[in-house]
Amino acid sequence: MNDDGEQALPGVGRLKSGVCGAGIKWAGVDMVRRLDALRKREGYGYEIIGVGGVMIPADFADYRAAGADIVQAVTAPMWNPLLAQEIKAMQLQ
Repeated sequence: MNDDGEQALPGVGRLKSGVCGAGIKWAGVDMVRRLDALRKREGYGYEIIGVGGVMIPADFADYRAAGADIVQAVTAPMWNPLLAQEIKAMQLQ
């Protein structure tokens, strides 16, 4: 939903959008932590992709700190096309 309580991603044939944005970040970060703990405990070699609620550079950092090898942002770049650039600048600091 947008700030007016309307569908955030309207369009033809898109009557409803899925759950996305900051409201699901907690679940994504929690899953990354659990997967990372399992990977370390069992010695698995899989990579973890963190996804869900990556809206600002700090969200990217939270996923990486939780153990994600890669972080995927999907919705936020539609609103902020400079998000990747901001994340890179944060990493260089």
